[in-house]
Amino acid sequence: MKLQNLHGPVIVRFSSQRGILERMHNAEEVAALTCSAWDPALRGVLIDLALPDGMLNVARFLHHALFDPREILDLTKTAGLPDEQVVRRLSDAFYGALKGWASH
Repeated sequence: MKLQNLHGPVIVRFSSQRGILERMHNAEEVAALTCSAWDPALRGVLIDLALPDGMLNVARFLHHALFDPREILDLTKTAGLPDEQVVRRLSDAFYGALKGWASH
């Protein structure tokens, strides 16, 4: 949340119009950097939920969709939610989405 509050507006301004999976497939530098930064944490979530590492791309996709800086800024600035609530609600939604995806 601290990083989103600090860098979120800049990230939003320079965000790609293409999805994370397409950008990873095309080996875009920013997508690769994003993956290298987040993959250890995403793998940790998969381990905690007893989900296979083969779901890493799904975790990347869902994380990218749910934790978009535009949406986080919207929840904190427009909806007025405290950082702790944003973290808890989005994390719960992320875990639930991963479990749901794995069940299909």
